[in-house]
Amino acid sequence: MRLALFDMDGTITRVDTTLDFVKRNAPRIKVIAGYIFVPFMVVLYWLGLLSDTRGKEKFYCFFFGGWDEARFREAARLYCSTRLPRVIKQSALERVQWHLERGDRVAVVSATVGLLVEGWCSARGIELVANSLEFRDGRQAGFCASCTGLARRLPGSRVSGRLATPNCFGPEKERRIRERFDPASFEYVYAYGDSRIGDREMLALADEPHFRTFR
Repeated sequence: MRLALFDMDGTITRVDTTLDFVKRNAPRIKVIAGYIFVPFMVVLYWLGLLSDTRGKEKFYCFFFGGWDEARFREAARLYCSTRLPRVIKQSALERVQWHLERGDRVAVVSATVGLLVEGWCSARGIELVANSLEFRDGRQAGFCASCTGLARRLPGSRVSGRLATPNCFGPEKERRIRERFDPASFEYVYAYGDSRIGDREMLALADEPHFRTFR
């Protein structure tokens, strides 16, 4: 059997799904503030002062910390069913379908939040390896500083801002792929990505790597 591994953001989609989701669901005042917050986090990351994982957690906490779990899941479901199909690259979709029709095992391996894309993947028989957000009771400790006060006042399961799984990026992509699929057990491995940093290890696993193939 053959294995086909696809990155999601920028490879299958024309947009970063997390940023796109934020623009359509976060409070407007936070979206506006994000034009300062996000570039600042990026600068800290490139200076080596903030890890990719911690940066993502600060991002999720800033925009969604304290959100009710059911509210977040419903927003993610609607994004996946109504918005996501509109930002899929046709050439990428055709390649995914080509692999599926050949009987290949196809997987999306992404650092996006899995809830944003899992419905689209499952409807096509595509496996998903992605980030998972942590949800905690709002009365428990463990929320980030910017939403701690809010969390203490709100009962029920809430977005904590933290990742429930290691950030599926770079070396972690390779680790998760090896854990889930064991590439050596396949007769041939394809990989598709668009990031020189985030997809490097995944592409290196493949017999046939494709970098920025889809337009």
